[in-house]
Amino acid sequence: MSLRRTSDLTVRAALAVSLLFAGGCTPDVGPCDPFAARQVVFLNTGAASADDGIPMFAGQGLVQTSCGNSQFCHSEAATSTNNRRGVPIGLDFDLDVPCSPSGCDPGGLARLRASQQRAFDLREHILLEVERGTMPPGREGADVVQDAGKFVQVDTSDPFFAGGVESGVPLPEIGSREGRAILANWLACGLPVVERYEEPNSPQDSGRNCRGSTDCVYRVTPNPSIPVPHWPSLYEEMIEPFCGASCHGEGAPDNREESQLDLGNIELAYAQLVDRIAAGEECIDTGMVLVVPGDPEASLLVDKMAEPNPVCGDPMPSGVGLFPDSYMDVLRQWIREGALEGCFDATFANGRAVTPPSLVVAPTRSFTVEAWIQPTAVASRQVIVTLDGSDPAAFEFTLAIDAMGRVEATLDTRNGPITLVHPAVLGGNDVYHHVALMYDADAMPRPAARLFVDGIPVSEDTEYAADDEIMRSLAIGDLPVSVGSAPFAGVISDVRMSNTARYAVDDPPAADEPWFVAGARLVADDETIVLYPIHESPGATMLRDGGSDALHATISGGVTLATVACR
Repeated sequence: MSLRRTSDLTVRAALAVSLLFAGGCTPDVGPCDPFAARQVVFLNTGAASADDGIPMFAGQGLVQTSCGNSQFCHSEAATSTNNRRGVPIGLDFDLDVPCSPSGCDPGGLARLRASQQRAFDLREHILLEVERGTMPPGREGADVVQDAGKFVQVDTSDPFFAGGVESGVPLPEIGSREGRAILANWLACGLPVVERYEEPNSPQDSGRNCRGSTDCVYRVTPNPSIPVPHWPSLYEEMIEPFCGASCHGEGAPDNREESQLDLGNIELAYAQLVDRIAAGEECIDTGMVLVVPGDPEASLLVDKMAEPNPVCGDPMPSGVGLFPDSYMDVLRQWIREGALEGCFDATFANGRAVTPPSLVVAPTRSFTVEAWIQPTAVASRQVIVTLDGSDPAAFEFTLAIDAMGRVEATLDTRNGPITLVHPAVLGGNDVYHHVALMYDADAMPRPAARLFVDGIPVSEDTEYAADDEIMRSLAIGDLPVSVGSAPFAGVISDVRMSNTARYAVDDPPAADEPWFVAGARLVADDETIVLYPIHESPGATMLRDGGSDALHATISGGVTLATVACR
């Protein structure tokens, strides 16, 4: 910021402050709608942030992000001239929530209540300055507000709400007509504030009062708890709460006799669904199997849960609407992968899995390749996944473990091959790690390659060498036989390649903070090129592709498929 801009802003801010105390013609804040004044909204700062999903009342959130946010203008923490933008020391409206499940910030409640009282005393003047557009002040005000995050409205009453605020509807800007109306009503109602938040027992608790107090509100958990594609998760998150707790269990209504389907416990439910012809009086004549392993579209359960007019009987679940696509995609993936009852992973030791040479990739476009891994030994160039490098004219990449146990990525660029090395040291601790190589063709100011370990990146500006789409093979666990050998030692699970920079963010967090939290199981979607859940039962000879192209990978050498604890 130039000296002139800083000076202009200081003058404007000082003028606004003088107006606060000058009296004169101020707008009436109007009548109070107490229910609207306690509308709960949630902070959206990205799922990797500890603050994501913290609740406030709508007016409180607007003032917090627009006027102070514990760092600028009307904030006690803003002590420099530049940070306060000319606002006198002591004129603070910092309304941050001071109490969390771990306790209260020292002096936090007193600070909040003092700010609340100060803002109440100046409520008409605050509304006047917002209506004039002097608070927050101009373009510079927009700049600081941009860094404060956004509060969003989330329908937590939806029976399928699973957490997360990314899909929430942003609150209007404080200076807009809608924002001014929210502010005026909140001021008229005495500036109610959320003083404490707690963790919800279920996603539907989010936004409700806690501890029997209207000043305590349950937050939204940052990461949605939708099912992942294995049976225990599907039963616990989808089947039992929506179908087994009533209709097909002991809860009312009890339709088990009519439907001949009992989903009351996890073992019985699996036996009643998989490879079993529907026996209920309305569906028995169809001859359809409820769950056909490997074929979700032939499975009656999918039809009953996805269609408003299923081939027989009523849709499932009853009374709450159809499952959202996010749930059905996971159910279909589980069935496509074989509808297995347990969980399996692959331990690699001098073995590999290789796709047919028909993987279509476009090296000038964005992509992401990622995997969950649990390395058990450290040796140079243990290959996690590689795009076949047998053609020197075409681009390639390799994700591997180096001799020190660090993840490295090698890829061809217009300026020759580059290697990214992540500082995190892995191996030998029986912990799963998520690793990802992302090429972001749209990154500014230049395209960039980023290597992530557990969401934390290292990066380098670069551009790929090739321009044309090419047909390639993807190898998992080692180099292709035609190239050489650098076998991975340990467990590899959930390998996915996507045609997008899946983890790109507009506002990266601070260094050494994660950009994202990867799902415990990766799921196929419209941007997936291939997905290998590596969820095969012992004796399988291929890794099935959970994407739409069915590019199954052939297993060779030392790859052991075994039961593991479900992640």
